[in-house]
Amino acid sequence: MLKNEATKERPFLNNIDTYIPDKPRTREDNEVIVWDVLGMQRQRRSHCGNERMEQIYNQVMNYFMTNEWHLYQSIQTGLAKHEDYERYVNDYLIRTFPEMRVDTDRAIIMDRVKVATYQYSVLQPLIDNPETSDIKVCGPNDIRVRIHGKAYKSNATFYDAQELYRFITGIAMRNHLALDKPMITFTDTGDAHYILRFVISAPMINAIDYPYMHIRKVPKNKPDFDKLIKDEMLPPIVKDYLIDRAKYSRGVVFAGPPGCVDAETEFFNGSQWKKISEYNKDDKVLQFNPATNEATLVKPIQYIKTPCKTMYHFETKYGINQTLSTEHNVLYYNKTHVNGKKVWSDKVQEMSAKDLCILQNDGKFNGGFKTDFIYSGQGLNLTDIEIKIMLAVICDGTFKKDCKTNWCSIRVKKQRKKDELRKILNEWGKEYVEKDYSNGYTRFSFNAPRKEKVFTSDWYSCTNEQLQIICDNVLKWDGYTKGRIKTFSTKEKNSADFIQFAFSSCGYRVTISVDDRRNQEYITNGKKYKRTNLYYHLTISNNTIVGMAWHNDGRTNNTVIKEVSAIDGYKYCFITPTHALVLRRKGNIFITSNSGKTTALNAFIEYIPKTRETLVIQENDELFTNQSGFMFKHVTHGFQNEPIVTLEDLAKMALVEGCNEFVVGEVKGGEMRYVMTLLNAGGYAALTVHSTNAYETMDKLADLVKYGSDYSFDEARRMLKTFDTVVYMENYQIQEILEVDGYDDETHQFNYINIYKNPTPRGM
Repeated sequence: MLKNEATKERPFLNNIDTYIPDKPRTREDNEVIVWDVLGMQRQRRSHCGNERMEQIYNQVMNYFMTNEWHLYQSIQTGLAKHEDYERYVNDYLIRTFPEMRVDTDRAIIMDRVKVATYQYSVLQPLIDNPETSDIKVCGPNDIRVRIHGKAYKSNATFYDAQELYRFITGIAMRNHLALDKPMITFTDTGDAHYILRFVISAPMINAIDYPYMHIRKVPKNKPDFDKLIKDEMLPPIVKDYLIDRAKYSRGVVFAGPPGCVDAETEFFNGSQWKKISEYNKDDKVLQFNPATNEATLVKPIQYIKTPCKTMYHFETKYGINQTLSTEHNVLYYNKTHVNGKKVWSDKVQEMSAKDLCILQNDGKFNGGFKTDFIYSGQGLNLTDIEIKIMLAVICDGTFKKDCKTNWCSIRVKKQRKKDELRKILNEWGKEYVEKDYSNGYTRFSFNAPRKEKVFTSDWYSCTNEQLQIICDNVLKWDGYTKGRIKTFSTKEKNSADFIQFAFSSCGYRVTISVDDRRNQEYITNGKKYKRTNLYYHLTISNNTIVGMAWHNDGRTNNTVIKEVSAIDGYKYCFITPTHALVLRRKGNIFITSNSGKTTALNAFIEYIPKTRETLVIQENDELFTNQSGFMFKHVTHGFQNEPIVTLEDLAKMALVEGCNEFVVGEVKGGEMRYVMTLLNAGGYAALTVHSTNAYETMDKLADLVKYGSDYSFDEARRMLKTFDTVVYMENYQIQEILEVDGYDDETHQFNYINIYKNPTPRGM
């Protein structure tokens, strides 16, 4: 019987004692987790104590919102100068409060008054924090933030309901609104970095006597066409053309290959690390899901190898080594404040390799790169204790050369190794022989579970639990642990690769360095020998996100991103369902993304005519605009990160919501059918898609129209004839523009007009 399945004989309600919960409740389900987004704000100390400072601050704000109401209103509506207001507040503080004659204390109050008057009061640190996407004020002492789709209580509070009213009143005045309606929605553009979309419900419709407020943050800092011209993505004439297409084109697609790496970069195929330049069609690749941090083996949707002259290279001694094409999308993480400490955020960010180069070489990049992932195989056919024994066998055991059995001997001298080996052999319960020698060695002999002296490809089938057992025990034999320092050494490359993979799968950063000792002489027991092997040294760290150094104090160890030639004149990549990969270069694992065309599309949508009703659907919130008339929707996931609302679901909604312009962040599947339904009904669309050349793009869209349908390839292509503009991008430049001039039913080909060809392509 299936778990929790009701039957006639055992109806659920009569057998509640047999119920098995699907998943245990977590701490987040049962406790209110407080997210400290206030950071370092509370470090400023005063001479008169926090309670007195709160009293003074509230008295000041009350005074200016009652006795000096007209001055406060003039400031909010832009009719009075900030310096006049601040001088008046400063004089009032000195005149009214003896404590405020201390300059440092008065400066603290002045700063709070400025934030409350010009910005967003106690909510400002929440708005400034890049982790937060939404802020909800449920009460003066109940302010919540949404981070990565989950809601947390923040430690920001208003002093009382009166201060909350003051804040909302000031925001309303700033935006020329009256608080006399049950529900008010508006957009505030006063913040330096975010567009803030407000929804305020008045007390008249609430069950409490103060308003609720919800704020959605939308970043402001997207590049426009003029910035992209400066970045040499396109010339001014192409800008003019695209602005024209935003009005007159029925369908515009921004296409291009995913971002690429060089020939020396390796991918993992399930049994070994392999150069990406040596990929064959039977290989799988390790894709990464940024939402869950899980890595899974998949067949790539597409393998890409295209000519390339120049790339960007950067490396550090702490585990970074990457060579990327200019248009490659880099995954990185920023730091955030948690409980007053700076820590790496778990919210992934993206930027092009070109933008990364500019920021890093100007000393302005503060992000870091992820080096670990969660991986679990089907399971190794060994028990936990057998795995522990095999770790000792592989690291320290020997098998007689011609012996056909698994009889193994392990000679150890260190007491900790003797104790550990004796312990696990006794736990195993199989027969073994122990013999001591006068030189301090002890030999343990037994039939090993397997006859192996290296970690073979079979070990990659371990579950995550088995990999954790390996991480907890392997350093007892060929490793070293002292505090936070962990190392592992071996002369077997296969073993080094596997141990790196095991630790990386369990939340560690692991780098491999090679020590070439071949032909070096050494003496053992009075005899002289020559070394014949390379040695591989693994350095294991708990710090899984690594940044790049930059100092402005004269030190010379800054990490500079350099332009280099592609080793073999090519760049390589895979397209995978999650559009992110686990790769390795020179022994350093990193997580990276493909390249998007989103930057150009983001600039393009600013010119969609104001008379249209536009729906934007996307997997992540990368597309945004200041225009009115846009609706933005994105894919949502459940608590276990399963998709609840997919791109295809969102596309269906567009057909019943009265939209006549459809923007899709990146088409990947069946949503393309609904795009075409809208176009063929007289609507418009703009989207991005992966393709390897301009002329392949329409066929790629036809494949997506077919996805999950009964359409033939020819029928799908015929449906696409209303899609009339292809903008092909590569190396962070627009390389080619085609217009589709109908479909030839006899040749089964699209007719194209070549509009633009880049005369000076970058890195080609």
